[in-house]
Amino acid sequence: MEDEQLKKAKNKAAAKEINIAREPGGKGIMVEVLLNDSVKVNLVLDTGASIVALSRKTGEELGMDLSDTKKDLIQMRLADGSSTMAKVIILKSVKVQDVEVKNVMAAVMLDEVPAIGLTEGLLGMSFLSKFNLKTDLKNMKMTLEKIE
Repeated sequence: MEDEQLKKAKNKAAAKEINIAREPGGKGIMVEVLLNDSVKVNLVLDTGASIVALSRKTGEELGMDLSDTKKDLIQMRLADGSSTMAKVIILKSVKVQDVEVKNVMAAVMLDEVPAIGLTEGLLGMSFLSKFNLKTDLKNMKMTLEKIE
């Protein structure tokens, strides 16, 4: 019993509070993210997205090979019901402030996707599933607690 309480206290101490912002138009939550220790982007927090989804522009900034090959391509279904082709990649690191996850699956959308208001991308569950997530919209904070 004592070990359980100690573990919970330790996890609480490891929980990180992150500043968030409203997406332009006020529909979603924006999070500043550092990809591969080199490219800083603002991603929309999306617990409905199974993986991190990135715009073609972001993929190009990361130096990804987005040539039109059939290798590693998937068809992604978007929130509005439409679909687009995307290239599956593994990001070396995804970092939100000082919270980092290594080797995160992501998809770079090969077409522009204006229907979902996608700017630089979506922060999906391939990153978020590593945490207990709590959002506080009143104070514009998000808490990420690493799942052991």
